[in-house]
Amino acid sequence: MVDLSNKCVITLNDKESEKLLRIAVSQGYSLPKGLKAMVGERIYRFIGFPLKVVRVLQDTDYQSSVWYSELFGDEDRELNLILESALRFCRSHGYSMLRIYADEEDDGFEGSATAKSDDGEKIKTDVKIPKPRKITLDEIEKKIGGPIEIIF
Repeated sequence: MVDLSNKCVITLNDKESEKLLRIAVSQGYSLPKGLKAMVGERIYRFIGFPLKVVRVLQDTDYQSSVWYSELFGDEDRELNLILESALRFCRSHGYSMLRIYADEEDDGFEGSATAKSDDGEKIKTDVKIPKPRKITLDEIEKKIGGPIEIIF
Protein backbone atom coordinates (compact mmCIF):
# COMPACT_ATOMS: atom_id res chain seq x y z
CA MET A 1 0.00 0.00 0.00
CA VAL A 2 1.32 3.45 -0.91
CA ASP A 3 1.36 6.04 1.87
CA LEU A 4 -0.12 9.26 0.48
CA SER A 5 0.77 11.46 3.48
CA ASN A 6 2.23 14.83 2.49
CA LYS A 7 2.41 13.92 -1.19
CA CYS A 8 1.30 16.01 -4.13
CA VAL A 9 -0.01 13.68 -6.87
CA ILE A 10 -0.79 14.61 -10.47
CA THR A 11 -3.21 12.54 -12.55
CA LEU A 12 -3.68 12.48 -16.32
CA ASN A 13 -7.37 11.59 -16.58
CA ASP A 14 -10.60 11.04 -14.65
CA LYS A 15 -9.95 7.29 -14.32
CA GLU A 16 -6.65 7.88 -12.49
CA SER A 17 -8.25 10.61 -10.33
CA GLU A 18 -11.11 8.37 -9.26
CA LYS A 19 -8.78 5.48 -8.38
CA LEU A 20 -6.49 7.81 -6.42
CA LEU A 21 -9.37 9.33 -4.47
CA ARG A 22 -10.82 5.91 -3.67
CA ILE A 23 -7.42 4.81 -2.34
CA ALA A 24 -7.25 8.01 -0.27
CA VAL A 25 -10.70 7.42 1.23
CA SER A 26 -9.76 3.81 2.07
CA GLN A 27 -6.70 5.18 3.92
CA GLY A 28 -8.92 7.48 6.00
CA TYR A 29 -8.60 10.77 4.10
CA SER A 30 -11.66 13.02 4.01
CA LEU A 31 -12.68 14.76 0.82
CA PRO A 32 -13.81 18.43 0.91
CA LYS A 33 -16.39 17.65 -1.79
CA GLY A 34 -17.94 14.45 -3.02
CA LEU A 35 -15.87 11.95 -5.00
CA LYS A 36 -17.63 12.63 -8.30
CA ALA A 37 -17.17 16.39 -7.88
CA MET A 38 -13.41 16.00 -7.38
CA VAL A 39 -12.71 13.50 -10.16
CA GLY A 40 -12.31 16.25 -12.76
CA GLU A 41 -9.33 17.80 -10.93
CA ARG A 42 -5.72 16.86 -11.76
CA ILE A 43 -3.52 17.96 -8.85
CA TYR A 44 -4.14 16.64 -5.33
CA ARG A 45 -2.29 17.39 -2.10
CA PHE A 46 -2.63 14.86 0.74
CA ILE A 47 -2.22 16.33 4.21
CA GLY A 48 -1.62 13.62 6.78
CA PHE A 49 -1.31 15.50 10.05
CA PRO A 50 -3.24 16.43 12.17
CA LEU A 51 -6.28 15.46 10.07
CA LYS A 52 -6.14 13.39 6.92
CA VAL A 53 -7.47 15.77 4.27
CA VAL A 54 -7.26 15.99 0.48
CA ARG A 55 -6.76 19.43 -1.05
CA VAL A 56 -7.17 20.31 -4.71
CA LEU A 57 -4.46 22.54 -6.17
CA GLN A 58 -4.65 24.60 -9.34
CA ASP A 59 -0.89 24.78 -9.82
CA THR A 60 2.11 23.09 -8.23
CA ASP A 61 5.87 22.76 -8.30
CA TYR A 62 6.30 19.80 -10.65
CA GLN A 63 9.71 18.96 -9.14
CA SER A 64 8.18 18.13 -5.75
CA SER A 65 5.12 16.37 -7.20
CA VAL A 66 4.75 12.75 -8.22
CA TRP A 67 2.73 11.40 -11.14
CA TYR A 68 0.03 8.79 -10.50
CA SER A 69 1.76 6.36 -12.88
CA GLU A 70 5.03 6.68 -10.92
CA LEU A 71 3.27 5.73 -7.67
CA PHE A 72 1.02 2.96 -8.91
CA GLY A 73 2.48 1.98 -12.28
CA ASP A 74 0.99 2.15 -15.75
CA GLU A 75 -1.77 -0.49 -15.85
CA ASP A 76 -1.89 -0.77 -19.63
CA ARG A 77 1.87 -1.26 -19.92
CA GLU A 78 1.99 -3.78 -17.06
CA LEU A 79 -0.89 -5.81 -18.50
CA ASN A 80 0.81 -5.74 -21.89
CA LEU A 81 4.02 -7.12 -20.29
CA ILE A 82 2.05 -9.94 -18.64
CA LEU A 83 0.43 -10.84 -21.97
CA GLU A 84 3.77 -10.77 -23.82
CA SER A 85 5.30 -13.04 -21.19
CA ALA A 86 2.34 -15.45 -21.39
CA LEU A 87 2.57 -15.58 -25.19
CA ARG A 88 6.32 -16.26 -25.04
CA PHE A 89 5.64 -19.08 -22.56
CA CYS A 90 3.04 -20.66 -24.85
CA ARG A 91 5.23 -20.34 -27.92
CA SER A 92 8.39 -21.75 -26.32
CA HIS A 93 6.66 -24.69 -24.56
CA GLY A 94 4.16 -25.57 -27.28
CA TYR A 95 0.91 -24.66 -25.54
CA SER A 96 -2.01 -23.46 -27.62
CA MET A 97 -4.25 -22.27 -24.78
CA LEU A 98 -3.52 -20.45 -21.55
CA ARG A 99 -6.13 -19.35 -19.00
CA ILE A 100 -5.26 -17.13 -16.06
CA TYR A 101 -7.62 -16.32 -13.19
CA ALA A 102 -7.07 -13.97 -10.26
CA ASP A 103 -9.45 -13.26 -7.37
CA GLU A 104 -9.20 -10.97 -4.37
CA GLU A 105 -10.08 -12.63 -1.08
CA ASP A 106 -10.34 -11.11 2.41
CA ASP A 107 -6.84 -12.17 3.42
CA GLY A 108 -5.05 -12.07 0.07
CA PHE A 109 -5.11 -12.71 -3.64
CA GLU A 110 -5.54 -16.14 -5.19
CA GLY A 111 -4.83 -17.08 -8.75
CA SER A 112 -4.50 -20.06 -11.03
CA ALA A 113 -3.20 -20.71 -14.49
CA THR A 114 -3.96 -23.62 -16.81
CA ALA A 115 -2.08 -24.32 -20.02
CA LYS A 116 -3.14 -26.88 -22.61
CA SER A 117 -1.35 -28.13 -25.70
CA ASP A 118 -2.87 -29.36 -28.97
CA ASP A 119 -2.22 -33.00 -28.02
CA GLY A 120 -4.17 -32.63 -24.74
CA GLU A 121 -1.28 -32.19 -22.33
CA LYS A 122 -2.32 -29.96 -19.44
CA ILE A 123 -0.50 -28.21 -16.63
CA LYS A 124 -2.02 -26.20 -13.80
CA THR A 125 -0.56 -24.04 -11.06
CA ASP A 126 -2.08 -22.14 -8.15
CA VAL A 127 -0.67 -19.11 -6.35
CA LYS A 128 -1.74 -17.26 -3.20
CA ILE A 129 -0.31 -13.86 -2.23
CA PRO A 130 -1.25 -12.62 1.25
CA LYS A 131 -2.29 -9.01 1.79
CA PRO A 132 -0.07 -6.90 4.04
CA ARG A 133 -1.32 -6.92 7.59
CA LYS A 134 -1.27 -4.01 10.02
CA ILE A 135 0.44 -4.92 13.26
CA THR A 136 0.61 -3.10 16.58
CA LEU A 137 3.66 -2.47 18.73
CA ASP A 138 2.24 -4.82 21.37
CA GLU A 139 2.03 -7.65 18.85
CA ILE A 140 5.65 -7.08 17.78
CA GLU A 141 6.83 -7.07 21.41
CA LYS A 142 4.87 -10.26 22.08
CA LYS A 143 6.41 -11.99 19.06
CA ILE A 144 9.97 -10.88 19.93
CA GLY A 145 9.49 -11.59 23.60
CA GLY A 146 10.52 -8.25 25.04
CA PRO A 147 10.10 -4.51 24.83
CA ILE A 148 11.24 -2.70 21.70
CA GLU A 149 11.97 0.92 20.88
CA ILE A 150 11.50 2.34 17.39
CA ILE A 151 14.11 4.92 16.44
CA PHE A 152 13.66 7.29 13.50
